[in-house]
Amino acid sequence: MGAVAILLLAWLYAVALQELIRVFQPFFGIGIYLSYLSIIVSLIGIGLGLIFYTISLLKSDIRRLIKIGIPIFIVLTMLFTYLGAGTGAFLQLLIFFIKIGFSLVICTVPIICCYGLLKKQKSTFLAASLGIMFFFFFTKILLGQVAFSLDQIELILLFFVLYICFLEIGTTSIYFSHIVDKMTPNESTDEAALLHFNSAFNRYLLHISVISLFCYVLTLIIFQYNNYVMSFIPKEIVDVDFSSVQGMLTLMIFTLAGAFIFWYLIPREKTKKI
Repeated sequence: MGAVAILLLAWLYAVALQELIRVFQPFFGIGIYLSYLSIIVSLIGIGLGLIFYTISLLKSDIRRLIKIGIPIFIVLTMLFTYLGAGTGAFLQLLIFFIKIGFSLVICTVPIICCYGLLKKQKSTFLAASLGIMFFFFFTKILLGQVAFSLDQIELILLFFVLYICFLEIGTTSIYFSHIVDKMTPNESTDEAALLHFNSAFNRYLLHISVISLFCYVLTLIIFQYNNYVMSFIPKEIVDVDFSSVQGMLTLMIFTLAGAFIFWYLIPREKTKKI
């Protein structure tokens, strides 16, 4: 399930990052097609998250050596470049390190999301997941591109449906990982419990996939047949054109609010105090 969440993360962050990549693409001097470049940046962030997770598994002495060694390597490289190749080469190297640093800032969200998912840290995962919405929505506000064209509706709807699915699968993956850890404390495991868990896990993935597809198709139908649907609703109750930008934002707010109510406020299981 963690792999599914990581795949969703790669696509979601690539879509959310496109507008920012469009602005800074001339700065990096990369002529790759915008969609491909966004996917590459997203995959690089996920790869760095895997690397940081691997480093976290090393001994503390090795981790400390890596933390000290990398800054020293950068400083020495810049110093030897300045002394040996002159100011021109030093400035080029400085610009290169600035680009690398800015790229790491852009990749922060997938790095932290992937790290939190693998380390089974729910709060870290959720906090980083908000960064996806930031890059998708607030960057458009900062760049003055709030309006969406009608031909983008399918992509926008798919983005928000998969975003909710990503949050659900990611947090549930952490939840299930803790359950597996409790069921396998040592070499002697309960095979019957694991088989039952595997069956419940497969049903969960199937239900999530069906519900997500149903939500996407139903919402898309509402957009396509907006006039017909609105004819059954009095304007005094809802006076919103769902095919407009205002309608899309209204639907997004209701969707996220409903997901929050059902996902966060309703407990996953009821326990009795003895």
